[in-house]
Amino acid sequence: MTTVYYQNLIRNLRLIVKCGICGHHQKLQFHHIKPTKLNGESRGQNKRFRDIIANPDCYIPLCYFCHQKVTSGEILIHELGKRLWYRDTTLNPFWLLIHVI
Repeated sequence: MTTVYYQNLIRNLRLIVKCGICGHHQKLQFHHIKPTKLNGESRGQNKRFRDIIANPDCYIPLCYFCHQKVTSGEILIHELGKRLWYRDTTLNPFWLLIHVI
């Protein structure tokens, strides 16, 4: 499959999914929650698009703002069983379920 195919697939995916934390549809990014062969390499490159499609359970869609909070440690993500939970350390002491659609 060509690079354009994967780019179009990710572009269409961004149109139908929403942020797993706040539910916004804008400025979606895919946050790495489990290791894959890329291990944080090739960010923003075509290999990342292929990796997201090949390993959908290793990524979670987050809007830009929630992604920044996760990266900075303001929002914690925890996997329990097959579900993902999050907690905003600045606002909420409770763990809440992440909904990915």
